[in-house]
Amino acid sequence: MFGRRELKTFTSRQLTTLLDIALYSLSFRLFMLGFLLGPIALAIVHHYFATAGNLFPARTGGMVAISIGFAWAVSRGLFWSTTFRSNLIRRILPTWIQATIGLVMWVVLLPYLDRVNEFLLSQFSGTTLTETGTQLVYYCLSGLISLTLPAYWLVRTADSLASDLVGAEVNGQKRSQYQRYLFRYATGLVSGIAFTSLLLAPFWGLQIIAWISVTALVVVCIERLVQGASVKNHHVPYGFQSLLADGQSLWLEKLWQAGVWCAIGGLLFLLQRMFTQYMPGTVYVSMFVWIGFAIGLFWGLQFIARRQGDSQTAQAEVASALLLMVVLASAWTVLWMLASDVLLASSLWISAELSQTWLITLFRLGSIVLAVAPLGLTAVCCLLTAQPGNRVNILSCCRWHRLLGLVVGCVSVQYLMANGISLVNLMTGCQWLLLSLAGLKWAQTWKFSYSKPVVAGLCAAVMLVLAAPLADRLFDSSRTAKYLFSSDVYAAYRNGTDTNELGVLNDQRLIKQVEGESATYTVWSQNGLQQFVRADGLPQGIASLDASIIPEHTGEILPAVLPLILHRSPHQVMLLGVPSGVSVKSCLQFPIQELKCVETEDAVIELARESAWKNRSPENDIRFEILDLPARLALSQAEPQDVIISSPPMSMLQRSTNCYTLEFYQAAANALNEEGLFCQRFQHFDYGSQPLCDIVTTLRAAFRSVSTIQSAPGELLLIGTNSEEGVNRAGLLSRLRKPHSRQALASLGWDWAVPLEILQLDDESWTEILKKQPGHINTAANGSLAYSLPHEMLRWGNKVQEKQVLTAPPHSDTLYAWVKDEDDDHQVSHRFEELKSLRELQVMSNGKYWAYRNPVRKRVQEKPRTVIKQVKGEGPQQRMHEEDRRRLEYFESLGDAFQAQQITRGHLQDIEQFSLPYDPLVSYFSHMELAALCERLPEEFAGDELRHLLHTVFYGSSQDRSIKNIARAMVLLVEHPEVVNNEPRRADMLNAMLQLMKSRWMLRGTMPVGSLGLSQKDVTDSLDAIELTFDEFEKFAANTELQDYAWESRELHLERFLVSPLRTYRSQLSVAQAKREHDLETAEAKTADASLQQQVKADAAKLEAEDAEPNPINNAVFELPNF
Repeated sequence: MFGRRELKTFTSRQLTTLLDIALYSLSFRLFMLGFLLGPIALAIVHHYFATAGNLFPARTGGMVAISIGFAWAVSRGLFWSTTFRSNLIRRILPTWIQATIGLVMWVVLLPYLDRVNEFLLSQFSGTTLTETGTQLVYYCLSGLISLTLPAYWLVRTADSLASDLVGAEVNGQKRSQYQRYLFRYATGLVSGIAFTSLLLAPFWGLQIIAWISVTALVVVCIERLVQGASVKNHHVPYGFQSLLADGQSLWLEKLWQAGVWCAIGGLLFLLQRMFTQYMPGTVYVSMFVWIGFAIGLFWGLQFIARRQGDSQTAQAEVASALLLMVVLASAWTVLWMLASDVLLASSLWISAELSQTWLITLFRLGSIVLAVAPLGLTAVCCLLTAQPGNRVNILSCCRWHRLLGLVVGCVSVQYLMANGISLVNLMTGCQWLLLSLAGLKWAQTWKFSYSKPVVAGLCAAVMLVLAAPLADRLFDSSRTAKYLFSSDVYAAYRNGTDTNELGVLNDQRLIKQVEGESATYTVWSQNGLQQFVRADGLPQGIASLDASIIPEHTGEILPAVLPLILHRSPHQVMLLGVPSGVSVKSCLQFPIQELKCVETEDAVIELARESAWKNRSPENDIRFEILDLPARLALSQAEPQDVIISSPPMSMLQRSTNCYTLEFYQAAANALNEEGLFCQRFQHFDYGSQPLCDIVTTLRAAFRSVSTIQSAPGELLLIGTNSEEGVNRAGLLSRLRKPHSRQALASLGWDWAVPLEILQLDDESWTEILKKQPGHINTAANGSLAYSLPHEMLRWGNKVQEKQVLTAPPHSDTLYAWVKDEDDDHQVSHRFEELKSLRELQVMSNGKYWAYRNPVRKRVQEKPRTVIKQVKGEGPQQRMHEEDRRRLEYFESLGDAFQAQQITRGHLQDIEQFSLPYDPLVSYFSHMELAALCERLPEEFAGDELRHLLHTVFYGSSQDRSIKNIARAMVLLVEHPEVVNNEPRRADMLNAMLQLMKSRWMLRGTMPVGSLGLSQKDVTDSLDAIELTFDEFEKFAANTELQDYAWESRELHLERFLVSPLRTYRSQLSVAQAKREHDLETAEAKTADASLQQQVKADAAKLEAEDAEPNPINNAVFELPNF
């Protein structure tokens, strides 16, 4: 029996033996060579796309350059190929070592390629670069510089090394050994790319891994040169003998193969676009599409290698079996389109139930490989029609006509999709093209025979491909966008909500779906008067159709407004990206001289014209110009700018990789003048603290001073400048109070003082933070963010707490800290008190339009503000502050309206004029008063009443629990449908009111209102309004424009979560008590309206007395210009 010592010795010997076999195995060495070259190839390709971007011209240029490199390497008679084979050089360095050294040197030269590209870019003018053709030429030249030689060397390494290793073998074994060696090398290359991207790059970045591989390769080359075994006694190398038969094939055969590869290329891109509807489009999606294609190629080659034979029967069997793949692969892609519901359900389960990052990644990337691999197998099968199976190898795939077909297919579908052709239609076209080519080949040869089961399966596959257009009814990008990219849906799914109700959890309704150049855009109606744009399911932007009713989103306004306020006098402004078009309108409200909007997506511009720019188009403003240029090219061609505002897509996406690199920030810094500001929107709600440190560290490497400002929950503004003054510049308070600043902030329902309450971290704070948690600089070469952010997004943890701990005081402070020295007259502190009063009154009024009057009047009386004003011939005199005077005048107009026997349009206009400029104690409440006045004559002022009611609903506090304005708005929309001349919009408004009512009743459950009687009245009003609305649902379901929305499911959902709880709650309340409370409230309203006129007269008398005989200075301030 073995003891512990003997077992340990035996195990050690066995492991040593296995290690020796692995180290001295030629196949293993070739695999390791490819494995070491994988990180280098990945680093070179990533550097190109992280510099050039991922738009259509850049993708095309990269694919063309790589294809030329591959085709060049397998072509015969070219100059470099002849030179590399010269005996003199080969006696010194084998060809594979030459190619390996070339790849090593290319990694060293990567940082210097940017200078070459800058020189190349300087040869083009800014005007010509706006044309797509010129951009294609530039990116093709850039790709030739960056990618062609590395692609050439990768193939030359494989061929020359495999040729050298089989050079001394007998002829009968050369071919099979050559194929086996190539296969091991290619497998190692693909494995190295996958291993590096998944396990190494997220932690250390590509650059470090590439340098480690370079070091190992240098050692390998030195070892082989010292040993000298690979260069002794070689005859003419084996080379490309396996390609000779292929090179002699007819042009018609080459054309057929190019057609097959063209269809496969189109399907590869379309499958990539399809999978971005089920998961975020990170670098891993596109990478594993090509890895899956390579795995399919390997499967096909292995199958051919094992089944190959010299007899014609064996060759016919192999060719017959593999040619079936042309049809089966086409049917396979149809199945993935038809299995949309299965993919949706599985993706929902994975995202909602699995918490392990590695497991989620495995499922997602595994599905991509499974879908794409049969296309690689199909690509191999068409090689058998041009040459015997024993001559097919990896390099056979690199012939120029095949690569040309692959590139043409990818580029064509991208171009057609950018011009509006749907994904399903293009997929169907590629599938039918593949089927037609297979039928053409069978009709030409008639030599393939199959068994009956195979024939039956083949017929079924053909029928499935012919039925591909039916996938348009099953595959729906809007469903995936609504189900798979919403935390509310995940929470409801985990709580067991029925699947049919997951799509109607809120009031969002699909309006439009558009295919863009880099994403599929879906436009949703929400809150009745907002349009929410999603790009591949992820939020892109939100636009208000009427800012007088519903506010704009802070994430759209602040990135444009704050940098323009921070800068003393911005004149030249550049926008890099317009998510919704709202930022363009905000910028043009400022007195700037020029606004350049850089946007390459025509679909985004068209959506902005239909939503944010619909009522007032900025294209009519002579200061506005749209540049169809990638951001990096626009920065290099731009004149010095005062402010550059960047709004890229979410940072973990592949199409935004080049917008968060050091090179991009340096280009932005070079495009600014001495006092210029750079501002970038950064969405971090799915990240912890480390990505935030990394991005700030990268920004600080390009700018002298960097600050961050919180613009919305989960969003930051990254602001950098090279000015000696930094980001915080004197005069901020006065610039906030400028009319254009107040107008822009009013679209959010904000006073000029509200931005001073926003949290910020200045440059000194970030210096202290980064000492505790250092960040890493993200460059185009290392790609640390591109490969780490997808994993960080999937990681489960308390990420909010991580960021709070990182940025907690004393590091963070409000913007008010920047203006304390300017606040000599204490205007800000006074304004903060008024804002606090506004928020308290919004919550406590509970729909009582008169509840704010006494507190506001009391504040004006007890804390009056006066100004020192120079009067000609009399000297300085005190006058009541203009704002307090306007408030008293407002109450005077209000008293006249409520005491009038008949409300007229003039009364309403007299009151509404006080809503602007924004006054925290008047603007919001004036709409409540106007709604109450309009209710007296609903037949005449129904439209005005609805407008003011909706303003109070949407501009109210997030803690507002009032139900009356919502219920009244619903009644108006039902009883007076003419107030909204657009039936879909009226349906969206009613649906939005139901959603808001549900939210406020849920809020009441946690924060109960004091009076049970008022709750009883609110319950009754709510149920009555809901019943009226549900009757309208039947009409909406019959409307052709609204039929796609699941009105019945929406009604069932609201019945469960709103109506049923309200009925239960009403049964517990006293009806008699409710009536008494309602009568008391009505009497209180009449008393308040009756006493208003008396209070107004008293205020007017006091005002006249103050004007006649000034009071002692009390809370006096000096009058400011333009205020």
